Amino acid sequence: MEQDVTTREAAEAIGEDFEHLANAIAGRSYPSALIRDRLPELLGVALEECFTPESLRRKYRPRRKAVRS
Repeated sequence: MEQDVTTREAAEAIGEDFEHLANAIAGRSYPSALIRDRLPELLGVALEECFTPESLRRKYRPRRKAVRS
């Protein structure tokens, strides 16, 4: 059963950073294991319906956040 939720609501529900989830959905970054596991379950769809085949082939590598002085 598909659910209509905002990206912010989905991020909160699965315990992922909003910015990373939004970027993964938009194809600007690759989805983390947490997103791959929990987002399809939350939405009630297959993993392949959430992301492109290319984004699922690549391993997620988090970027380091810049340290401000």
